Amino acid sequence: MKDDIKQNRICAVLRFMAGEKTETICSSLGCSRSWLYKWVARYDENNESWCENQSTQPLNIVGRTPSEVEESVKMLRLNLYNKDLFCGAQAILWEMEDLGAKPLPSLRTINRILSRHGLIHRRTGNYEPKGTPYPKLPELFPNQTHQLDFVGPCYLKGPIRFYGLNVIDTTTVRCGLHTSPSKAGQDVLGGVWSIWSRLLLGYIDILLDSDLKSNFSNEQKEEFLNEIHSKGETLSVMIDDLLDISRIEAGQPL
Repeated sequence: MKDDIKQNRICAVLRFMAGEKTETICSSLGCSRSWLYKWVARYDENNESWCENQSTQPLNIVGRTPSEVEESVKMLRLNLYNKDLFCGAQAILWEMEDLGAKPLPSLRTINRILSRHGLIHRRTGNYEPKGTPYPKLPELFPNQTHQLDFVGPCYLKGPIRFYGLNVIDTTTVRCGLHTSPSKAGQDVLGGVWSIWSRLLLGYIDILLDSDLKSNFSNEQKEEFLNEIHSKGETLSVMIDDLLDISRIEAGQPL
């Protein structure tokens, strides 16, 4: 059947080139003028496949995802998976936003890329602590040593991504919690200031509370005041350092 169709095309073109009238050729073959002119235009004596069907697929697809974006999605997914982090479409999109990637694909596009390459398996296994011990630091009086952990990213439905800043006074076991929208220096600085100011105010609460104040001697109260002064100076120096780091991240002069 295919050979007959090809022979009809060849025969029609040869008859046209021999000077036969268009009406006669079309009438004998039962074809239209546009069909005949199409194959006459495609005729190429140096290419024997000129009479074969050609693909109707467009050479360029306007809405197709660029290959660079597709490779970026695959690499980010692999990186998140290897770090044992959330590696779904939303997590990948957030990572691309943090990296300043342009253009940003939609969640649906990212999901299609992951499905196309079979990258849809979930993380397996339970969390296993690394067993790294914290260094032993002095714990003689309140606010002498703070243990700080920066955890994240964490995820909630919505979707919402956040980081957790957790600080504990190793002497009194008082703790402060702060949620940060990102790990940028300015956001972390705000969290540290918020927690430290609350923990430091514990001394002031004691001195202002008449019931609690009566339980301490004048020497202890003086020690509290000295501690507030000392920690305030330390806090001021650390805040200045964090502000310098924040300025460096933002590309501003010190």
